[in-house]
Amino acid sequence: MVAIPRMGTIDILGPGLGCRHAPNDRKGFAEVVSGLLADGSALSALGAQARAETWASIKMAQRLAALYASLTPAARR
Repeated sequence: MVAIPRMGTIDILGPGLGCRHAPNDRKGFAEVVSGLLADGSALSALGAQARAETWASIKMAQRLAALYASLTPAARR
């Protein structure tokens, strides 16, 4: 995936999660996409990172629960 790193996108789609960030302009975005299409190994690696298991609802729920647990007062002691 190629995305513009704005708002929540930059927090959700970071390194190692199957995403490349692109500039917020047509030329820069096209250059990132073209670069990936020209580099089969980079494209395959990006695809492997973005497998559905990463985004499965159980995984997302576990990550959210861990975040909430880390924010509770008991976790900070």
